[in-house]
Amino acid sequence: MVKGIQITQAANADLINSFWLLDEAKQEARCLCSKDPRYTEDQVVAVESLGNIEFREVPMSFAPQVEGGQHLHPCEVSLKNLMTELA
Repeated sequence: MVKGIQITQAANADLINSFWLLDEAKQEARCLCSKDPRYTEDQVVAVESLGNIEFREVPMSFAPQVEGGQHLHPCEVSLKNLMTELA
Protein backbone atom coordinates (compact mmCIF):
# COMPACT_ATOMS: atom_id res chain seq x y z
CA MET A 1 0.00 0.00 0.00
CA VAL A 2 1.24 3.48 -0.85
CA LYS A 3 0.83 6.32 1.60
CA GLY A 4 1.75 9.98 1.61
CA ILE A 5 4.26 11.11 4.22
CA GLN A 6 5.92 14.30 5.44
CA ILE A 7 9.35 13.84 6.99
CA THR A 8 9.36 15.45 10.44
CA GLN A 9 12.79 14.39 11.74
CA ALA A 10 15.92 13.41 9.82
CA ALA A 11 19.67 13.40 10.17
CA ASN A 12 19.71 15.36 6.88
CA ALA A 13 18.07 18.72 7.73
CA ASP A 14 17.17 19.31 4.04
CA LEU A 15 14.75 16.36 4.21
CA ILE A 16 12.69 17.85 7.05
CA ASN A 17 9.24 18.91 5.79
CA SER A 18 9.74 17.14 2.45
CA PHE A 19 6.81 15.12 1.05
CA TRP A 20 7.02 11.60 -0.33
CA LEU A 21 4.87 8.69 -1.49
CA LEU A 22 5.99 5.68 0.52
CA ASP A 23 5.54 2.16 -0.85
CA GLU A 24 6.24 -0.05 2.16
CA ALA A 25 5.88 -3.29 0.17
CA LYS A 26 8.68 -2.30 -2.22
CA GLN A 27 10.59 -0.26 0.39
CA GLU A 28 10.65 2.65 -2.07
CA ALA A 29 9.80 6.33 -1.77
CA ARG A 30 8.83 8.75 -4.55
CA CYS A 31 9.84 12.36 -3.97
CA LEU A 32 7.03 14.88 -4.27
CA CYS A 33 9.06 17.87 -3.06
CA SER A 34 12.28 18.34 -1.14
CA LYS A 35 14.77 21.13 -0.40
CA ASP A 36 17.61 18.62 -0.74
CA PRO A 37 19.10 19.08 -4.24
CA ARG A 38 19.97 15.36 -4.37
CA TYR A 39 16.27 14.52 -4.76
CA THR A 40 14.11 15.67 -7.64
CA GLU A 41 10.37 15.55 -8.17
CA ASP A 42 9.16 12.03 -9.11
CA GLN A 43 12.55 10.46 -8.27
CA VAL A 44 12.13 6.99 -6.76
CA VAL A 45 14.68 5.95 -4.13
CA ALA A 46 15.14 3.11 -1.66
CA VAL A 47 13.71 4.12 1.73
CA GLU A 48 17.02 3.21 3.39
CA SER A 49 18.80 5.87 1.29
CA LEU A 50 16.86 8.56 3.20
CA GLY A 51 18.66 7.52 6.37
CA ASN A 52 17.11 7.54 9.82
CA ILE A 53 13.83 9.46 9.44
CA GLU A 54 10.60 10.05 11.31
CA PHE A 55 7.45 11.02 9.47
CA ARG A 56 3.77 11.68 9.77
CA GLU A 57 1.21 10.25 7.39
CA VAL A 58 -0.50 12.77 5.14
CA PRO A 59 -4.05 12.02 3.96
CA MET A 60 -4.31 11.44 0.22
CA SER A 61 -7.27 11.32 -2.11
CA PHE A 62 -7.44 10.53 -5.78
CA ALA A 63 -10.13 12.02 -7.96
CA PRO A 64 -10.81 10.31 -11.27
CA GLN A 65 -9.73 12.32 -14.28
CA VAL A 66 -12.80 13.14 -16.30
CA GLU A 67 -12.42 13.87 -19.96
CA GLY A 68 -15.15 16.17 -21.10
CA GLY A 69 -16.44 18.01 -24.07
CA GLN A 70 -15.80 17.55 -27.72
CA HIS A 71 -12.60 19.09 -29.01
CA LEU A 72 -12.52 19.65 -32.74
CA HIS A 73 -9.61 20.74 -34.83
CA PRO A 74 -10.19 24.33 -36.15
CA CYS A 75 -10.33 23.01 -39.73
CA GLU A 76 -13.01 20.50 -38.76
CA VAL A 77 -15.04 23.26 -37.12
CA SER A 78 -14.82 25.42 -40.27
CA LEU A 79 -15.78 22.47 -42.49
CA LYS A 80 -18.73 21.66 -40.20
CA ASN A 81 -19.92 25.28 -40.33
CA LEU A 82 -19.54 25.34 -44.11
CA MET A 83 -21.52 22.10 -44.50
CA THR A 84 -24.28 23.51 -42.28
CA GLU A 85 -24.48 26.69 -44.36
CA LEU A 86 -24.62 24.75 -47.63
CA ALA A 87 -27.40 22.45 -46.46
